[in-house]
Amino acid sequence: MKKHFLKAVLPVLAGVALLFSACEPEGYVYPGQTEVKNAILVGNAGSISGGGVQVAGGEFGAATEIEKSKLEEAGGAIRALRVEVSGASEVTVFISTELDGTPLAVKTVPATDGGWVYAEFDEPYIFKNDNVEKYYIGYTCNFGNNYGVAGFQGGQRRYATEYALLGEWYNCNELYSMSQGYTNLPGRFSIQAVVDGGDYSNITDDVDLAVQASAPVVAETGATVNVLAYVSNIGKRSIPGFKVEWTVGGKTQSQTFNEEMLVGQSKLVQLTATAPTVTGYKVVDNVSVVATAIVGSNASDNNEFATIMNVYGTVGEKRNVVVIEQFTGQSCGNCPGGASSLQKAIDAMSDPSKVIWVAHHAGYYPDDFTLSESSTLASWLQVGGAPMMDLNRIYTEYGMIYHPSYTTTAMLEDALNTPTPVTMNELDVNYDATSKKLDVKVTGKSDYDGQIKINVLVLQDGFEAYQNGATGNYTHNHVPCLFLTAALGDALTVAEDGTYSWEGFGTVPATVGSGSFKTVPEDMYVVAYVTIDGEVSLANIDVLNGAKAPLIEGTEVDEPETPETEAKIIAPFNVCAAE
Repeated sequence: MKKHFLKAVLPVLAGVALLFSACEPEGYVYPGQTEVKNAILVGNAGSISGGGVQVAGGEFGAATEIEKSKLEEAGGAIRALRVEVSGASEVTVFISTELDGTPLAVKTVPATDGGWVYAEFDEPYIFKNDNVEKYYIGYTCNFGNNYGVAGFQGGQRRYATEYALLGEWYNCNELYSMSQGYTNLPGRFSIQAVVDGGDYSNITDDVDLAVQASAPVVAETGATVNVLAYVSNIGKRSIPGFKVEWTVGGKTQSQTFNEEMLVGQSKLVQLTATAPTVTGYKVVDNVSVVATAIVGSNASDNNEFATIMNVYGTVGEKRNVVVIEQFTGQSCGNCPGGASSLQKAIDAMSDPSKVIWVAHHAGYYPDDFTLSESSTLASWLQVGGAPMMDLNRIYTEYGMIYHPSYTTTAMLEDALNTPTPVTMNELDVNYDATSKKLDVKVTGKSDYDGQIKINVLVLQDGFEAYQNGATGNYTHNHVPCLFLTAALGDALTVAEDGTYSWEGFGTVPATVGSGSFKTVPEDMYVVAYVTIDGEVSLANIDVLNGAKAPLIEGTEVDEPETPETEAKIIAPFNVCAAE
């Protein structure tokens, strides 16, 4: 077992001197001086909004190997490291010639809310005249009992120069292990060196800002909303300030921030706006944010960011539940971690029972629980792989279909608290244990002015079976065993007084999927939910309301916790493709 790097760092923090070359790079401006600090970022960029690695708590580290020749093209000293990590209270960055050796430079700084952490060393590490051919630059942190996110530049490719600390340092090319539940990581960690001491005489106009932004997933008509913008200086010169323009509901506002931002530094700003007026059920509003430097013009177009916000009218009924449609499979090594992360968000809700969770095994083979209807639904929703999910089939800042680890409790609560034009007043389940015949009746009222559909399924918890990414048998919950409606739902007819009713019949199967697993009626329950008919367009197919009831009267519809697994990393990419 290799020596744990974080333990090697702690003595250094206690007072071991940083090691420097005796020769200063020409042109370097030391910290504390008033001159403009120019620098060049060397390393890997990335964006949490575009890709991140979900880390299941505890200690974590990431590093990238970088050749001295690449650094020398930019200058002669590393002033700071810029790393992307969210969820830790502090981050320790380092420069080292060996991952398990004493660092050449180290610094511990508080983490920031936005993701990018700028950690400036007490003195620059001057590499100009040393005899080292390559370095490791990276960070370590501790996420405690919570999930964290390590920024990642995605791409379907593998690099031998990326490393992750999971008890010991692993080359990311070697992480794939069925027994340990790890998965190859496609891409590079977001780690950059801020390099000073080069010839910057010709970079006066080389200004480049990048921006990430987020808006509330849902908002009420006319409400005041907060938009968060995370502005980063990724150019080659410091800037005296920047301006942010943001558009919500078709109205544009702007604000100037007169604060110096060095190369590699970032700033999180909160912007306020008014949600547009909605007369009907809902509109999907486009939110955009543009950041520009006070001086110079932007070198690229990554200073613009667009997201969406679901804006609801204030007139409507209270929702019974929110519906999560998760797309999973036994062969998907990342799915247990995604489910565990989703369960944590649900458990933190004020009332976790107000969630319907349907775990569609949608053709990711081999799989014992796949139903053709689940595969049809996944194809219709354009689900490209697993683990993926949707929440009430609404668009979020991650799109309609996204990795379950991105789900937060706030997203769930917001979706639950939005008004709806549809009620579900009764879900009547009649089951004959002898014949296994099932009769389900659903009634309610709709004020929605378009076509709606009803979806009714029978689910079961507690199947013990194989799962890639888990140790031993895994408990599969929320598994569809029977569809009483078509995969995309049955059309509902709404009477003139706004009421609707539906009745469906079926026979509960003795086994599920491949036939290897017996159903247990006491562990089964019926879920029903009304959706907007989206066969013409996927732009608006919301789940409007729903309900759930036990198959056998007197039993309870429980909310089992998804078992913890040994999977430490969940890559938010389509790692499991449907056949």
